[in-house]
Amino acid sequence: MLRTTLTLLSLTLLVGCGDAEAPAVDKTQVISSDPVEQVAFNTEGLPTVEFQVPSMHCEVMCVPKVRETLAKQPGVKDVSVDLETKTAVVAVEGGEFDPAKAIEALEMEDFTDVELKVDAS
Repeated sequence: MLRTTLTLLSLTLLVGCGDAEAPAVDKTQVISSDPVEQVAFNTEGLPTVEFQVPSMHCEVMCVPKVRETLAKQPGVKDVSVDLETKTAVVAVEGGEFDPAKAIEALEMEDFTDVELKVDAS
């Protein structure tokens, strides 16, 4: 019974992270009165590289997978992922980071059309 339940739960999570757009969320609704701890990104002020990840669709599976995949890349010290803008930013140091290999790693995790985001300024 437990095995069947876990299998169904796993399938539900995998199917729920398909190409369908995430449902709209009413951001005015208060879900909890507990304080939320904000985690600062790149407190050391390291150089950053930004990626556009258009195939990232859900908070539950996609965001953590993008974060984990990029965090494993050599030279990455911090990762910030934003589902709303479908972007990921990595703080890097040491000259080991290779954006092309990071894109390749994301594509190996089935994130398609990943691009290095270039600042127009």
